[in-house]
Amino acid sequence: METAIFHIGNAGLFFYRNGTGILIDGIYDGSKVGMSAMPEAWMADLKQCRGILQQVDGLLFTHLHPDHYQEQLTAAYCSQMAERGRQLTVYAPDWEASHAEVHDLGEDMCRIHIKNAEIITRRTIHDGGEPWKNDPHETFLVKMGNEAFFVSGDGVLSVEDATAFHRYAYHIDIAFVNLYQLGSESGMECIHALDADRIVLYHLPAQEDDTCHYWMIGMQAVERFTGTYGEEVEIAEHMAWIDAQVERT
Repeated sequence: METAIFHIGNAGLFFYRNGTGILIDGIYDGSKVGMSAMPEAWMADLKQCRGILQQVDGLLFTHLHPDHYQEQLTAAYCSQMAERGRQLTVYAPDWEASHAEVHDLGEDMCRIHIKNAEIITRRTIHDGGEPWKNDPHETFLVKMGNEAFFVSGDGVLSVEDATAFHRYAYHIDIAFVNLYQLGSESGMECIHALDADRIVLYHLPAQEDDTCHYWMIGMQAVERFTGTYGEEVEIAEHMAWIDAQVERT
């Protein structure tokens, strides 16, 4: 795999290849909603725009809930990057701060180009009941070079979603999915239909912050999915590179 991927925590992911950096759901504070706050080391780098955070070109959010997005920190980061001469492309569904050039593809799908990366978005319903299901939400396909990565966010998934994304990427290298998608019938069917080389469970809090027993539910979902389809599921480690590819940045 040529794309380097860093998992921050919660649903935060950074993708880097050929001089292009994409950060998705990576500025957040989930401490009041059963998830984790940003790690201290990440917060320090964010405030000083250093490390990985000086390599970002696109800042994307699947939706604007606090465990995916923190308003003040995001605004401050974008402002500091602009002062350093790096104008970020920012995007979230129905977000007034978005200034990405978005191309409508029909069927609730759009395309965004950010330097050498292509992002395919699809409008999906946020899982759970009221009021979350009515909040704008999109699931992403990140294409970098000849590689493609499915980023689920908190969307309710179906086989139709897998079919729609396969029109833009026949082959998917990694599917990042959450515990509810991995544990529901429609979610499992979608994940299986994606036929990704690897399935990674993400969007879990640090275990010491897990007041809602998400880790237990997640492990049960992994067991159910693997038992049904015979496909292995990896668990994303917080503040770690996928496959330890740190040297690629």
